Amino acid sequence: MVHSASDKIVGIECLRFFSSLSILFWHHQHFGFGAAGIDIIRSEQPFYPLLKPFYQFGDLGVQIFWVISGFIFFYKYFDRIAQGAVSFRTFAVYRFSRLYPLHLATLLFVALAQWVYSANHGVAFVYSGNTATQFVQHMVFVQNWVSPSLSFNGPSWSVSVEVLVYIVFFVTALWLRVGWIYLIMALAVLVLSGAGNWNLAQCILYFYVGGLVALCRSHSRTCRGGPARYLFNVLGPVAMSGALVIFVMTGLEYDAAYRSELFRVLGITGIVWLFLMLNPLFLSTQRTWVFLGNMTYASYMIHFPVQLLLVLLLPVLDLTVDYRDPGLLVAYVGVTLLLSPLVYQSFEKPAQQMLRDMGRRARAEASGTFDKTL
Repeated sequence: MVHSASDKIVGIECLRFFSSLSILFWHHQHFGFGAAGIDIIRSEQPFYPLLKPFYQFGDLGVQIFWVISGFIFFYKYFDRIAQGAVSFRTFAVYRFSRLYPLHLATLLFVALAQWVYSANHGVAFVYSGNTATQFVQHMVFVQNWVSPSLSFNGPSWSVSVEVLVYIVFFVTALWLRVGWIYLIMALAVLVLSGAGNWNLAQCILYFYVGGLVALCRSHSRTCRGGPARYLFNVLGPVAMSGALVIFVMTGLEYDAAYRSELFRVLGITGIVWLFLMLNPLFLSTQRTWVFLGNMTYASYMIHFPVQLLLVLLLPVLDLTVDYRDPGLLVAYVGVTLLLSPLVYQSFEKPAQQMLRDMGRRARAEASGTFDKTL
């Protein structure tokens, strides 16, 4: 896929931000955690009439992130990998440097905070079973590869399975033609869903759906007609209509129709398509949306640590933790959004650059081109 410098996908950055925000609101229910687990009445959550779609469907943000990842990887990297311009080592270093430093930092923080919380309450906050084995699995980022389990910084499970899908993407992009990629994806989904790891199967499904959207978008912009243009210009609006149906039918909450995977794929694909079609509207404010998009990984990884910090500190200040309290929602979301750009600028970017510099240095030394006087 060849793209011009002006072909900015700012709409995707906008969608990334709103998807991360939806997950923050969805996980506000954690503050209803007690002796019997999470026990809330959704309609009693703060600003419920306004935030109802997020409270009921905010978990869709994870699947949207997977579709976005598939779109970006196919849109920007597929051809370069297929042509051998990017080695697996370079690919791995760039992915590792992007994801691992903050994952490790939040893991260590949560491990310590959970120890303090458990000492005071006799049970871990929300995510229990924080064993030494699970800690090691988190350390090597494989905590959700074999079987679904939530422990320590629980939301990181979705990043864990995505790491494995990145490897699948690289191998399929390097060795297989596009048509075969989707056959492999379909078989993988069938096998993994049958093996009991539906989370991993879901990630593969949505990642490659995002890849299909990227391929359709690219070909529809370079051809005058044919299936690709038909897919983008006709099926896109149909999928978009499915997305709107999801939010209109918020009263269903966990109705079987909403949980139907086909219905969700249609709706989520429609949401992504909608933001792509509205992309020109975001170009004039692209610096803002790129900034907000860049902080989404930080907000996703730190929002549970922020919750842990609040449930530890508020009782010390003689304040009650009540999921119905609007002030608690404002504090939780506000602190997370304020910390996210700080974490991105002061920790994520420097750590990422350091690891990438180390990778380049190692490659240069291995090839004998590294100047040891530098």
